[in-house]
Amino acid sequence: MIGYIKKYYINQADIIPKIGIVVLSIFFLISYMVLKFSILDLVKYIGFNLFYVLLPGFLIVKLLKVDIIDSVIEKIVYSFAFGVALTILLYFICYLTNFRFALYSIGPILSIVSLVLMAEKFKINNLKNFKLVDYKLVFIICFILIISFVCVSFRNLPPDITGISSIYQDLLWNIGNVDALKRDFPVYDARFAELDFKYHYFVFIFRAVLGLTTGISTEKIAFVYSQFVMIPFLVVSLYVFAETIFHNVCKNRFFVWTFLFTGCASMIYLFKNTAGLFLNVTILDLVILPNGIDLGIPIFLLLMSFLIKIYRNNKVCTNEIIAVGILTALLTGAKGPFGIMIVSTVFVIFIISLIKKDNIILNFKLILSMALAFIIVYLFTMAGANGEPLKIIPGTIILNSKLGDIIKKLVLILNLENANDFQYFLANIITPVHFFLFLPFISVPFICWVILKAKKFKVIKKEELLIGGVAISGIMGFYLFAVDGSSQLYFIFGATAFIEMSAFMWLYDHYNNLNRYFKFFIIMLFVISSISSFSMFARNFLDGFRVAYQAITNMKYEAEPVINAVTKYEYEGMLWLKNNVKDNEIIAVDRHYNSKPQVKHIPSPNDESRYFYYSAYSGKQIFLEGWAYTSRNNAMQKKIVERFQINEELYLPINKDRVNLMNENNISYIVVSTFIHPGLVFDDLQLKKVFTNRDITIYKLIN
Repeated sequence: MIGYIKKYYINQADIIPKIGIVVLSIFFLISYMVLKFSILDLVKYIGFNLFYVLLPGFLIVKLLKVDIIDSVIEKIVYSFAFGVALTILLYFICYLTNFRFALYSIGPILSIVSLVLMAEKFKINNLKNFKLVDYKLVFIICFILIISFVCVSFRNLPPDITGISSIYQDLLWNIGNVDALKRDFPVYDARFAELDFKYHYFVFIFRAVLGLTTGISTEKIAFVYSQFVMIPFLVVSLYVFAETIFHNVCKNRFFVWTFLFTGCASMIYLFKNTAGLFLNVTILDLVILPNGIDLGIPIFLLLMSFLIKIYRNNKVCTNEIIAVGILTALLTGAKGPFGIMIVSTVFVIFIISLIKKDNIILNFKLILSMALAFIIVYLFTMAGANGEPLKIIPGTIILNSKLGDIIKKLVLILNLENANDFQYFLANIITPVHFFLFLPFISVPFICWVILKAKKFKVIKKEELLIGGVAISGIMGFYLFAVDGSSQLYFIFGATAFIEMSAFMWLYDHYNNLNRYFKFFIIMLFVISSISSFSMFARNFLDGFRVAYQAITNMKYEAEPVINAVTKYEYEGMLWLKNNVKDNEIIAVDRHYNSKPQVKHIPSPNDESRYFYYSAYSGKQIFLEGWAYTSRNNAMQKKIVERFQINEELYLPINKDRVNLMNENNISYIVVSTFIHPGLVFDDLQLKKVFTNRDITIYKLIN
C-alpha cells in the first residue's frame, strides 16, 4: 500500500505546489505569532466544513443520483455546494421552529450516514482511477491564500493587538449581519434596532451557523478562517466550469489564472488607490473584501456547468430539476443580481425554444424550477427591503468612475443649461470605451464572439446562448441600472467569468489566423490587465504588512481615538457588552460617522454614516449606529431622522426625560465615547456606571 501511494502520488508531485505549501505554512506560522489565533479553532473550522457541509452534501449528491456530476473533483465541489444549501435550510427550519438543538446534531448524523455509504462501496483498487487536482491549480490556490491572508488577516488585526484599528466598513457591516442572524430569525438590523433586515444574506447565515456550532467568534471567522475553504472552493469551481467547456488542462488553468489575475486598465494607479479608475473591483471583493460574491460566484459557475450539461444531453430528469432549483435558490440568496441574470437568460432560451419548437418541455421544466426557486428566496429574504429599487438610468456607473469626473469637469467648463442631461448623454456615448477599459484583455475578443454568434444565430448552441446571455445580461445591468452605492457592479461581477469564457472560445478558434499586429495587441492588453491586478495586490499586501509591523512594534498601542477607527479601550468596552448584555437588550451609542466631523445636524442619505465598529465588536443590537446603508428611501429617511433626534436627546448633559426615553425605546444600555462627548457624565439615579476606561463609559438602566 505504501509503495502504491509513493508510486502514484509522491512521485507525481511537482516542486511548484511544494513551494506554495511551504510558503503558505511559513505565513501561517507568522500569523499564529502575530494574530494569536487558536489552532484548535482552525481544527474546528475545518471540522465544520467537513462534517456539517461536505459529507452531508455528498449524501445529497448520492441521493439525487445525478449522472452529469461524474468526476471526483466535481463530486467534491458540488457536495460542498449542496452542503452549504443544506446548512442554510436547516438554519431556517431550526430558528423558525425554535428547535435549535437540531442545528448542532443533524450535520454529524448525516456525515455518519455518508461515511457508512462511502465505506460500503470503497475499494483500494478505486484509487487507481483517482487523480490529484492539477498541481498548478494547487499553486494558484496557495498563492491566492497567501494574498488573502495578508490582505485580510494582517490588514484587519484587532485593536487589542494594534492599539487602534481602522477597518473597511463593509467588513464590519458583514460581521454585524452575522451576529444579528445568530441572535434570532426573522432578523433585525444590527445598526438600527427592531428594524427588519432584508438582504441576500445566505453567506451570512452560513457563517452564523459556523459560529454557533464551533464557538468561533464572528470576527475571527471573517478575518482569519473563512478564506481557508472559500478560496479553494472558488478556484476549483472556476476549474470545473472551464473543464465543462474545454476538456483541456492547459486551457482550464489559463481560464482560472486570467479570471483571478487580470483586471482593468488602471495599471499602477491601483498601487496607490483602493479601487481602479474604471471601478473593476471583482477580485478585490472576492479575495480581499469578501461581501457575498465569494459564495455567489462559485455557485454561479457550478449552476452554469450543470445547465450546460443538461443542454448538451438534451434531456433532464426529475432529480436534475431538483438540483437546478436548489442551486438557483442558493445563488439568489448569495447575490440577488446573479439570480436575476441566470433566470432571465434561461427564460429567454425558453422563449427561443417555443419559437423554434425545440424541446419545449425540457426548457419549461428548467425555467419553472428556477423561477420558483428565485421567487421563494426573494419573497422570504429580500422583499420589502429598505433600499431603493433598481432604476433604469443609463450611464450612471460611468459617471461614478474617473471617466465620470472628466465628463463632469468638461460640462462645468462648457457651462450648459441642461448640464445634467448632457453628462448622461456623454456617459452613454463613451460606454464602449469604458467597457474596453474595464475589461481590456477580454472585451475585444468577447465583442468578436458576440458578432460571430449573431451572424450564425440560427445554428447557435443552447450552451452558447446560456453563456452569452448571462454575459450580456450582466453588462446590460451594469450600464443600464442605477443603484445607491453602485451596487449595479454586482451584475458585471457575476458576468465577468462568462464574458471571459466567450472571449476565450473566440480566441482559441481564431488566434492562429490573426495577423501579428492583432496578436501583439491582444498580448499587450493581457500585460496591462495583469499589471493592474498585481498593482492592487501589492498595495493591499503592503498595507497588511504595515499593520502587522505596527502591531509587532507597538507603534500605536496607546493611540488616541480618531473618526474612522476603534481603539483598544473602546474594543474592551465592546467585549464587555458582548459578554454581559443579553441578546434582546438594546444599546445606545454616540458614534455614527466614519469620515465627516462629528457635528450635530439632521441626518441625510449623503452622510458618511458608516461607523459599524460598535455593532460588529459587541455583537449586540444598537439603537442607532451608522445609517448609510439603511437610509436609501424617503420613508426610512424619516425614521432615521426621528431616531437620530431621540439619540441626540439621550446625550444631553441635562435631560430629565433621559430615563423615560430609554424605557420608551427599550434601551437598556448607553455608551459614552470620550471622543464624541468629552467630560460627559450622567448622574441619573436609574443609570448605573458598569464599565469605564480611558475612551469609553457604559451605563446600565436600572428599573
